Amino acid sequence: MNRHERYWQPGPDRPTIGNGTLDLWRFPLTESTVADSLRQLLSAQENDRAGKLLVEQKRTEFILCRAMTRRILSRYLAIPPQQLVFTTLEHGKPVLAADVHEQALAFNLSHSEGWGLLAVTSGAAVGVDVEMIDAQLKFFGIASRFFTCHEQTVLDSFPAVRQRRGFYRLWTRKEALLKMTGCGFYGVGEGAAVQADYLRHFFVGRGHVATVAVADRHQGSTLLSTCSLSGCKSPSFRSATAI
Repeated sequence: MNRHERYWQPGPDRPTIGNGTLDLWRFPLTESTVADSLRQLLSAQENDRAGKLLVEQKRTEFILCRAMTRRILSRYLAIPPQQLVFTTLEHGKPVLAADVHEQALAFNLSHSEGWGLLAVTSGAAVGVDVEMIDAQLKFFGIASRFFTCHEQTVLDSFPAVRQRRGFYRLWTRKEALLKMTGCGFYGVGEGAAVQADYLRHFFVGRGHVATVAVADRHQGSTLLSTCSLSGCKSPSFRSATAI
């Protein structure tokens, strides 16, 4: 077992979270089909969006990610997953509807090639990104287009054999920070560089790179919880995680 795998533990049935606490949840996206029980957790709008995705794998990943997000957040709120109500910020970042849910949970979702990742906190803005390292990606062109001068300098400082992984560390950092603000790539090149009170790279799975960013975190709070969902099949995923 990779030593980093030991960080990931099954999550509790009824997790609690307060200011200065960050939970990271991972779940595999390895199912080729989704059960009707998962589709039923989604809203009519979510199911409509899923139906418009023409590529079956993308449609399956969308449903799994939305269903698992609802299942995880419902643990904190102690309500059925299908009763969660979401809205979006100006640039499309999903948030819990404040006029429906009193608890100020903040969350952010990311997924890439077999893994879903959900960051959950309270009283703060959060962004997370996970990417699978693509050995064929021509990353220098992407870096020249999207990286700041500082990021480009950092990339150039990596030894040649480490530049690809270095690119993904910088890329997930950028994505996490931009998702934290809710601007996404609308914020690229606008104003000063985005800053976070807490920023961390971490292990999700072999061949993947991930970063989480949190703003307005209470000073001195550095607790990082890691929770792993063993699967999305119903009901076998309950055996390890009790979702």
